[in-house]
Amino acid sequence: MEIISLYDLQNYDNSWKRTIHKCAYGIVFLNDKFENNNTENKIVMMHRQKHDFFAIPGGKAETGETLLDALIREFKEETGLILKPSSIKELGKIIEIRKDKFEEEMIYERHEHYYFCEIMDIKDIPINPRLTPNEIESGYQIAIVDIKTAIKANQLHIQKGFDWMRTTNQILTPLA
Repeated sequence: MEIISLYDLQNYDNSWKRTIHKCAYGIVFLNDKFENNNTENKIVMMHRQKHDFFAIPGGKAETGETLLDALIREFKEETGLILKPSSIKELGKIIEIRKDKFEEEMIYERHEHYYFCEIMDIKDIPINPRLTPNEIESGYQIAIVDIKTAIKANQLHIQKGFDWMRTTNQILTPLA
């Protein structure tokens, strides 16, 4: 998969242990055709109501799980929607490398893989997300939102120091 960005803070010693997190995220447009700069393009996002920002659905692959299996599982858990496996196409990945914020002498490396996807016909499928307690406490809920609206909301948080949200906006900005 093509690397879109590499954020290496180089605030660690290479002799430290390294933990690698591989994650998969799905970008689903709800219109049939995507035309650049069309503000009617709606995307499936997760809205964190408590802090009013938007995240692309997806998450970390479990041990032994492929990225595509993780994408399908995480997308269904967060949104309740089922992805069409045949529709999944690579967009790119962002890699972040830095000193771990919680463990001493540990390098944290995160590989975020992004995919364009389509959802199954949802007429007869109940939407039942399975959120974690943290996601429920933060007010996570599925949102169908204009990309520019999500970027604007997230940018306010990036300016307040929530720098981890920059990857979401980096993926969304060229699509707006």
